Amino acid sequence: MRESQNQLWNYDFERDSAIDGSKLDHDALTRFYDAELNYQQYHSVLTPGEIGCYLSHRKVWQKIVNENLDFALVLEDDFINNAALSKLMYDVAQIEQLWDCIKLAEFPIKRKVVFSERLGNTNLEIYNKIPAKTCAQIISLVGAKKLLAMSEKFGRPVDIDIQHWWESDLRVFGLKPYPFEVNQNMESDIENKGSRKKPKRRRIFKLCKQLLFYFRNKQHTTILLSKKQLSFRRNSYKPLKTMIR
Repeated sequence: MRESQNQLWNYDFERDSAIDGSKLDHDALTRFYDAELNYQQYHSVLTPGEIGCYLSHRKVWQKIVNENLDFALVLEDDFINNAALSKLMYDVAQIEQLWDCIKLAEFPIKRKVVFSERLGNTNLEIYNKIPAKTCAQIISLVGAKKLLAMSEKFGRPVDIDIQHWWESDLRVFGLKPYPFEVNQNMESDIENKGSRKKPKRRRIFKLCKQLLFYFRNKQHTTILLSKKQLSFRRNSYKPLKTMIR
């Protein structure tokens, strides 16, 4: 580890208190969360913890827009830092293509990379499926505006909404080797969701949604890669892969 968590605070960081969904009243919980939309989009009713997590991210996105920041590094409290932050910020500033969100950690499932561009000592990559979790990521100003617009009403957890990137034309990449990792020793209120009663019809609904997501994600990623391959050829880059497998 090159820079400890304590050393990170030498940078211009601002700690934003997370929103505790369990302490919100009904009006606050449902200002952006839409139960009807949830029923249409997701197999389970969101818990107050999941709603609070989404609202916490919305608060940060709004801050990026209000302060007109080019981009911001957004970290949850369960991260471990494995890289020099100054080098990370330099690499991000050198990215020439347009981007909205860059994933900086991945857990628990490692996703396949279908396209990769060398960026100094790192690789800017496109996934076959965007990793879940929001432990560490960089959000651009344009990305923050898109994320706010797409979540004026939401029915899915924040990371699942980002996985449906084509719905809001989000440009999501990963930066490897990852400069951060998830601290698995920390408990999360969001992960401790407790048991949910899922009627049989919602289990079937979940399966149908997963199949629909698979085909739509594959379709839109294939289209994205075809455009990206042409662009990278003009810039003498080579695709790592050209098909979703």
